[in-house]
Amino acid sequence: MQPRPWSTQAKFRYRSAPNRRAVPFVAFVGLLSALSLARALFAHPLEPTILELRQLDSTTWEALAWKPSGTSPLPLRVHLPSQCTPLIVHPAPSARFACKPLAMTNANLVVRSTVETVATVWVRTRYVDGKELAGSTDPRSGRFRAVRPDLLPLPTVAQTYFRLGMDHVLEGVDHLLFLAGLVWLLGSAKDVLLTVTTFTLGHALALLLAATGWFHLEPTIVEVLIGGSIVFVGRELWHQAVSTAQSMTRFFGLPFGLLHGLGFAGALQDLGLSSLAAIAFFNCGVELGQLLWVLGLSALSLLVQRRRASYRAVARFAASGIGIAGAWITLERIIRVVFPASGLP
Repeated sequence: MQPRPWSTQAKFRYRSAPNRRAVPFVAFVGLLSALSLARALFAHPLEPTILELRQLDSTTWEALAWKPSGTSPLPLRVHLPSQCTPLIVHPAPSARFACKPLAMTNANLVVRSTVETVATVWVRTRYVDGKELAGSTDPRSGRFRAVRPDLLPLPTVAQTYFRLGMDHVLEGVDHLLFLAGLVWLLGSAKDVLLTVTTFTLGHALALLLAATGWFHLEPTIVEVLIGGSIVFVGRELWHQAVSTAQSMTRFFGLPFGLLHGLGFAGALQDLGLSSLAAIAFFNCGVELGQLLWVLGLSALSLLVQRRRASYRAVARFAASGIGIAGAWITLERIIRVVFPASGLP
C-alpha cells in the first residue's frame, strides 16, 4: 500500500502545534527558575546597602554602611552639606563627622558607590531625639534629601514607600516563584480571584502586625519557611500534573499570605519603617506589583490550558523548575541560619 504523505503531515502538524503554543510559557518559567538560582547564589533580593546616619549629640554624627545579612556592603562615598566637616566621608565600616545643629534637618546628600556607576542605597537618618527618616537614593544621581519626619510631606512618603513596595515584590524572586506555582494550580477565574484576595488580606494583615511591632518572628526562620512554601507549591503542581487529583489551592491564600507578609515586614524593619502611612503606601505598592504579576501569569496559564495535549508536559516542566529553585533557596537559607559565617549572600 502506498503511503499517504498528506495525512501523515497533517497528523504531525496537529500534534506539534500545541507544543509550539506552549513554548513561550516554558521559556518564561525556565528563565525565571534560572534567575532565581543566580540570585540565590549572588545576591539577596531584599538587601540593598543600608547607610545609617546617627546623630550622637547636637553636632556629632556617625555614618555606617551595612547589610542585614552581615555580608559586605557597597563601598560608599557620602557628600555632606556645606555646614558639615568633613564634606566627604567613607562609611567603611564607620566614620564620624560634625555638622551645625540644624544642618541635617533639611539637607541634600549625595551617596555614590566607589565600585558601581548605578546603585540604589537605603538611607536611615536617626536624630538624637529619636526621630527617624528612611528612604532610598536616586539610583543615577545618588541624591537623597534628609528632612525631619515630622516635616516630611505626605506626597513624599507616598511616592517613596509605594515605589519601594513595587520594587520589593517585582525583585523578590522567591515571592514571584511562589505566585507562579500558585496561579498555575488554580483552575478557574473564580479560584484565582478567591485565592489572590485571601492572599492579599493575609499579606496585609501580617505586614501591619509585624511592622508595627505587635508580632515578631525571627526573619531568618521566616525566610526558610518562605523557601519551603515554594517547594510545597511545586510539589502540588507536580502531583496535579501527573494525576487527575485537584489541589486544594484555594485554601492556600490566607496562611501563605500571612507567611510572605512576615517576610516583607522583616525587610521593612531592617530598612527602618517609621509610620503607619509608610506601611500603608508600601503595602499598596506590593499589592499592585503582585496584581500585575498575577494577571500576566493567568493569561499565560489560560493560553496553555486551552491545549490539553501540552498542558501536562508544561505543568511538569514548571513544577520541576519551581521545586528545584525552591529547594535551592531553602537549602541556602538553612545553611545561612546554621552557619552564619559561611559567607553566603
